[in-house]
Amino acid sequence: MTMKRRYLLYFFCIIGLFVIIAAAFYVPQFLFETQDVFRERNVVVEKRDRLDITKLNLSYEKSLSKRMSSFSQGMLQGKKYYVAATEYTEEDYSEDNQELYNVVENIIPYSYSVMLMYQEGFLPEAIFYPFDKANMLNALKRYVIYDEDFQNGAALMAWYVDLNLEGTIRLRILADTETGTIYYAQVDYPEKMKSYILDCAEIFIYNAEVAYYAEESVNVEYETDKAKQDSEGEIISYEKGMEINIYDESKGSLTYEQKIKEFWKTYKPQEYIRNMLLSYDGSELEYKIEYYEQENRLVFGVTEIGRLIPDFAEK
Repeated sequence: MTMKRRYLLYFFCIIGLFVIIAAAFYVPQFLFETQDVFRERNVVVEKRDRLDITKLNLSYEKSLSKRMSSFSQGMLQGKKYYVAATEYTEEDYSEDNQELYNVVENIIPYSYSVMLMYQEGFLPEAIFYPFDKANMLNALKRYVIYDEDFQNGAALMAWYVDLNLEGTIRLRILADTETGTIYYAQVDYPEKMKSYILDCAEIFIYNAEVAYYAEESVNVEYETDKAKQDSEGEIISYEKGMEINIYDESKGSLTYEQKIKEFWKTYKPQEYIRNMLLSYDGSELEYKIEYYEQENRLVFGVTEIGRLIPDFAEK
């Protein structure tokens, strides 16, 4: 083989080697780009089902005070809470659904908050017969409130009941599925009741006995630290109008009237608003009773829970 032919062979071998190297780099890229173009022309968009948290088998703390303490601690730590709801139709309700029946018929009407609102004239007697023919069920839902970690279980579980009482008063109420504790409620009145409700609100805020009774009732209902401390006294009963003896190390035994006088020294009334702090192991939640004159609306319950529920944001 001549020198010229040998150099020519070397040349073609080098060229072939460069072609192989180039192909190794660019052919896969070309194939992938071709594949991507084909897939883009055949895109199928599907709607992904949302996770239904209400159907998960979440654990639930049975003790109300522990539930409220855990929730208040979570709020203090800046935890984010979410809600999920299962909606029921009127046909879904029956006495066979014992859990719902017990809460709506037997527990809600006799809770501390509802009894307090009834006694002070804010709720009609129809509240004791929620599914009576004179009332109308607008909506029925079961809410689960939870944080980002499912392993913590449900923070709170509650029935949301939207009722028209006697066809005139709209009551929206959120009550615990276990105990019927009222977490939050909203009452909308007809215009003809405005003057009457204004009078009720005035008495509720500025009457010393009523203000004191509300404070004690709310703390008992939510099993706060204050309620636990009071339960260590001699006799504890918050029935309105009764004289009660409460043990106080510094002052001995105080009568109901004396406790009201002590309470009134630090109580600062605000027009149509009654705010109370619920204390749990160093953290606090706000319980608010407020009448909105322009909307002719009363709200009562735990502010931090109420603002999580979208139904209460509706007009």
